[in-house]
Amino acid sequence: MASPTDLARTAAGFDSEAIEHMQRLFRSWGLFADLSLGDVLLLAPVANDPRGSFVVLANVRASTAPTLYSHDPLGDRHKPENRPLVVEAWETGRLVSGSVELGPHFPQGTAEIVAAPFQIHGRRIGVVLRERRAPN
Repeated sequence: MASPTDLARTAAGFDSEAIEHMQRLFRSWGLFADLSLGDVLLLAPVANDPRGSFVVLANVRASTAPTLYSHDPLGDRHKPENRPLVVEAWETGRLVSGSVELGPHFPQGTAEIVAAPFQIHGRRIGVVLRERRAPN
Protein backbone atom coordinates (compact mmCIF):
# COMPACT_ATOMS: atom_id res chain seq x y z
CA MET A 1 0.00 0.00 0.00
CA ALA A 2 1.23 3.48 -0.85
CA SER A 3 2.09 5.94 1.92
CA PRO A 4 0.27 9.27 2.27
CA THR A 5 3.35 11.01 0.85
CA ASP A 6 3.46 8.68 -2.15
CA LEU A 7 -0.26 9.20 -2.80
CA ALA A 8 0.05 12.97 -2.44
CA ARG A 9 2.88 13.03 -4.97
CA THR A 10 1.55 10.51 -7.52
CA ALA A 11 -2.25 10.70 -7.29
CA ALA A 12 -2.73 14.35 -6.34
CA GLY A 13 0.39 15.91 -7.85
CA PHE A 14 1.57 17.60 -4.64
CA ASP A 15 4.84 19.49 -4.86
CA SER A 16 7.41 19.35 -2.05
CA GLU A 17 5.98 22.44 -0.30
CA ALA A 18 2.49 20.90 -0.22
CA ILE A 19 3.88 17.61 1.10
CA GLU A 20 5.73 19.41 3.90
CA HIS A 21 2.53 21.26 4.80
CA MET A 22 0.61 17.97 4.85
CA GLN A 23 3.23 16.45 7.15
CA ARG A 24 2.86 19.42 9.55
CA LEU A 25 -0.87 18.64 9.74
CA PHE A 26 -0.10 15.03 10.64
CA ARG A 27 1.85 16.11 13.74
CA SER A 28 -1.43 16.98 15.48
CA TRP A 29 -3.62 14.62 13.48
CA GLY A 30 -4.42 12.11 16.26
CA LEU A 31 -5.29 14.78 18.81
CA PHE A 32 -7.58 16.46 16.29
CA ALA A 33 -9.45 13.18 15.68
CA ASP A 34 -9.75 12.48 19.41
CA LEU A 35 -11.11 15.94 20.18
CA SER A 36 -13.55 15.84 17.27
CA LEU A 37 -14.81 12.36 18.28
CA GLY A 38 -14.69 11.09 14.72
CA ASP A 39 -12.75 9.95 11.72
CA VAL A 40 -10.57 12.62 10.09
CA LEU A 41 -9.55 12.28 6.45
CA LEU A 42 -7.47 14.34 4.05
CA LEU A 43 -8.75 14.27 0.49
CA ALA A 44 -7.30 15.96 -2.58
CA PRO A 45 -8.39 16.19 -6.19
CA VAL A 46 -6.91 13.49 -8.39
CA ALA A 47 -4.42 15.15 -10.73
CA ASN A 48 -5.44 15.23 -14.39
CA ASP A 49 -8.84 13.62 -13.72
CA PRO A 50 -11.47 15.26 -15.91
CA ARG A 51 -14.25 13.78 -13.73
CA GLY A 52 -13.04 15.75 -10.71
CA SER A 53 -12.53 12.74 -8.43
CA PHE A 54 -10.94 13.01 -4.99
CA VAL A 55 -8.46 10.60 -3.39
CA VAL A 56 -8.06 9.89 0.33
CA LEU A 57 -4.44 10.80 1.12
CA ALA A 58 -4.61 10.03 4.82
CA ASN A 59 -6.97 9.16 7.63
CA VAL A 60 -6.91 8.86 11.38
CA ARG A 61 -9.45 7.28 13.68
CA ALA A 62 -10.36 8.73 17.05
CA SER A 63 -9.45 6.64 20.05
CA THR A 64 -12.36 8.31 21.86
CA ALA A 65 -15.22 7.26 19.54
CA PRO A 66 -16.18 4.47 17.13
CA THR A 67 -15.06 4.70 13.52
CA LEU A 68 -17.44 4.69 10.58
CA TYR A 69 -15.01 2.66 8.48
CA SER A 70 -14.61 -1.11 8.52
CA HIS A 71 -11.61 -0.76 6.18
CA ASP A 72 -8.66 1.59 5.80
CA PRO A 73 -9.82 4.25 3.31
CA LEU A 74 -6.27 5.31 2.37
CA GLY A 75 -6.13 5.58 -1.42
CA ASP A 76 -9.91 5.31 -1.94
CA ARG A 77 -11.16 7.43 -4.83
CA HIS A 78 -14.50 9.20 -4.74
CA LYS A 79 -16.57 10.64 -7.55
CA PRO A 80 -17.58 14.24 -6.90
CA GLU A 81 -21.29 13.35 -6.78
CA ASN A 82 -20.57 10.98 -3.87
CA ARG A 83 -18.82 13.67 -1.80
CA PRO A 84 -20.79 16.91 -2.33
CA LEU A 85 -19.55 18.57 0.87
CA VAL A 86 -15.94 17.92 -0.14
CA VAL A 87 -16.60 19.46 -3.54
CA GLU A 88 -18.31 22.48 -1.98
CA ALA A 89 -15.43 23.09 0.46
CA TRP A 90 -12.93 22.69 -2.38
CA GLU A 91 -14.75 25.00 -4.80
CA THR A 92 -15.73 27.75 -2.33
CA GLY A 93 -12.71 27.66 -0.02
CA ARG A 94 -15.12 27.67 2.93
CA LEU A 95 -15.91 25.34 5.79
CA VAL A 96 -19.14 23.44 5.14
CA SER A 97 -21.09 20.96 7.20
CA GLY A 98 -24.06 18.69 6.85
CA SER A 99 -25.47 15.25 7.45
CA VAL A 100 -25.69 12.29 5.12
CA GLU A 101 -27.39 8.93 5.30
CA LEU A 102 -24.77 6.22 5.50
CA GLY A 103 -24.59 3.96 2.47
CA PRO A 104 -24.48 0.19 2.07
CA HIS A 105 -20.81 -0.12 3.11
CA PHE A 106 -21.35 1.53 6.50
CA PRO A 107 -23.46 0.89 9.59
CA GLN A 108 -27.03 2.16 9.29
CA GLY A 109 -27.70 5.70 10.38
CA THR A 110 -26.59 9.23 9.69
CA ALA A 111 -23.14 10.79 9.69
CA GLU A 112 -22.33 14.36 10.63
CA ILE A 113 -19.71 15.77 8.28
CA VAL A 114 -17.55 18.88 8.38
CA ALA A 115 -15.36 19.68 5.37
CA ALA A 116 -12.67 22.37 5.54
CA PRO A 117 -10.33 23.49 2.78
CA PHE A 118 -6.67 22.63 3.39
CA GLN A 119 -4.50 25.44 2.09
CA ILE A 120 -0.95 26.66 1.90
CA HIS A 121 -0.30 30.36 1.24
CA GLY A 122 -3.91 30.76 0.06
CA ARG A 123 -3.64 27.90 -2.44
CA ARG A 124 -6.10 25.07 -1.86
CA ILE A 125 -4.42 21.67 -1.94
CA GLY A 126 -7.04 19.46 -0.32
CA VAL A 127 -9.99 19.12 2.03
CA VAL A 128 -9.89 17.96 5.65
CA LEU A 129 -12.99 15.98 6.45
CA ARG A 130 -14.39 15.06 9.87
CA GLU A 131 -16.99 12.34 9.87
CA ARG A 132 -18.80 10.90 12.86
CA ARG A 133 -21.99 9.04 13.59
CA ALA A 134 -24.88 11.37 14.40
CA PRO A 135 -26.53 10.83 17.76
CA ASN A 136 -29.75 8.84 17.62
